[in-house]
Amino acid sequence: MYTKDKALNMSVSTGMLTKNLQVVSFDADWKEIYLGTVRRNHFTAFCPNDVQSAVEIDFKWMHEDEGPEAEQNSIVIITMVKWCPLDQCTVLVLGSQYGIKLFDWDCSTLIYYFDFIENGIGVDDRQVTGAMARGVAALGANIIAVGIHTGTIVLFKVSTNGKSFQCSVFDTQRCHVHPITELASATINDADTTSREILVSGDVMSHINIWQMSDSLRLVKVIEPYGEFPVTVLTIWNKIPKGVIIAGYGSGHLRLFSIPRGAIVAEATAHAGWITGMDLANLSGLLITSSEDGFVRVWQMSQKGHIIKFCFSTSIPDCLLNGVKFLNNRGSRFAVTTYDSNKVQLYVM
Repeated sequence: MYTKDKALNMSVSTGMLTKNLQVVSFDADWKEIYLGTVRRNHFTAFCPNDVQSAVEIDFKWMHEDEGPEAEQNSIVIITMVKWCPLDQCTVLVLGSQYGIKLFDWDCSTLIYYFDFIENGIGVDDRQVTGAMARGVAALGANIIAVGIHTGTIVLFKVSTNGKSFQCSVFDTQRCHVHPITELASATINDADTTSREILVSGDVMSHINIWQMSDSLRLVKVIEPYGEFPVTVLTIWNKIPKGVIIAGYGSGHLRLFSIPRGAIVAEATAHAGWITGMDLANLSGLLITSSEDGFVRVWQMSQKGHIIKFCFSTSIPDCLLNGVKFLNNRGSRFAVTTYDSNKVQLYVM
């Protein structure tokens, strides 16, 4: 189904972080796309295609108390990264054990810095094992949701007039007792043509919460845990009525839950290790997963019959996979990253 294509070289190797490959597109043909990865406090991104106006992004997060002389020994650890396309702009969100930074898409402008200490959020020795931001999703036209270690979801409202950005904390909600690990969002169209903005959140103890956004974020359903493995990846498939949550776990399982009831509708033993990456191609319904077991697997989502079916698998020997993304919305091309390697391997259909 897929064959190995060329491998791309990054300026730095990929760090130990799940979902450590992010992709953003700025045109319908997915020509001007950017691939981004993190290592420690270093975020880099580049365009794999021949685009004349393409830029390279190279950002190092230095904590203000350390100064530039501490660059080589910085203890800042980026714990999440994601591009969030909004109606007026695309925002790059970076999180660490110190707080959350929102940038313009290419890191050229710092839009907002949410510092944990200044906002009264507790930390444990200011290490990654204590405070962290983990999980981010764009919600509606101008809202960005970020999950943090206290089980809280912080909502930021972002707007721009073309020359400057405005950003503020719009709301905070807490219904998780344990640290949040992942967020996902989608617009769900009901049978009566009304649309709803849905957010789902998962934590380290396997809980999943379903939220609905209107004037504020409202909790709709709490899905009780299946085992005690953390939720590592989340996405929402909105091509069937009311939508389906697709959740990947540290146990290697994929589980699908209905919205808004939260009932399980399908389960697959997808991998023999932690699921470290997942992506969904909306046009084709193809779903891709990567895992610590060294395998990338592709699944077909269906509106009739079996809701999910396995259709492709490939292994990358002697590699710890920690990120995978489709490079177009048809799912005919994908990229995968491996820990401690500066190569991004491409596959094509």
